Amino acid sequence: MSADRLTKYIWVIDTITTHGHITRQRLSELWEMSHLGDGRGLPHRTFFTMRREIEQVFGIDIKVNSAYEYYIETPVDSNARAFRSWMLDSYAVRNAMSDTRDIAGQIIVDEVPSAREFLAPVTQAVRHRRMVRFTYGSYSRSVPDRDIVFAPYFLRLYRQRWYMVGRREKDGQIRTYALDRVRELVHTQREYELPADISPARYFEDIVGITTSQSPVHTVKLKVTHRQAKYLRDLPLHPSQREEMFSSHSVVSLRLRITPDLVREILTMGAEAEVLEPHALRLMVVQSLTDTLRNYEGN
Repeated sequence: MSADRLTKYIWVIDTITTHGHITRQRLSELWEMSHLGDGRGLPHRTFFTMRREIEQVFGIDIKVNSAYEYYIETPVDSNARAFRSWMLDSYAVRNAMSDTRDIAGQIIVDEVPSAREFLAPVTQAVRHRRMVRFTYGSYSRSVPDRDIVFAPYFLRLYRQRWYMVGRREKDGQIRTYALDRVRELVHTQREYELPADISPARYFEDIVGITTSQSPVHTVKLKVTHRQAKYLRDLPLHPSQREEMFSSHSVVSLRLRITPDLVREILTMGAEAEVLEPHALRLMVVQSLTDTLRNYEGN
């Protein structure tokens, strides 16, 4: 698909989403005023074709109500909403970057571990519920773990890294593997059944990050500066996040299990965040800060 068509499809999706409900006439007027319309409205036949292709490419159904207003239903599931947003952003970035070789030296991106080699085959394994076999180079082991037979239940993107979560055949345990550390992955001929009690939403519903925990769910309260609160509004730590605003600060409340990933997230906020409760989490953050300071003692 050409970059020009992608740009037009994303414009239509964003415009309808922004307005909530919009008539075709108003959509045509906005198209005419945009850089895409070149002073001309959006023909009915063209819009009909766009609706069909947007559904085929993005899986987004543009609906129309009895008042002949077009709208796009927002997924109820927060994970589905996040996935749609990520997918559209990815298309938009690919579109924007499609012809930038001449200015590559003026575009700075972070170098991150790549999952490019195995993302597609793992996605296929998830779709067809096919078990895989692979070698894994864990950070905690000096020798790679070979011939892991694994049922990949679902995938997660976290901090620009892809992870697969599923059941390891050897011990029947639920495990998480980073795709950038996977080697020699192949599909087996064996299929698996997805357990009824396992779902991405349920698995990650009470945690921040990728590491799960059997600890109870706590009400976590963070006292943050107004500046940090703005960041958290734009990029919430968790769907349960709520904020109370005061004159000098905000208190952010979340319902979470205490995990190492949560501690690391809090530490990245530095002096702009303080754990108010639970006490156990506060102690973990203090201990981490103490251990860090100990590294600098006597220097």
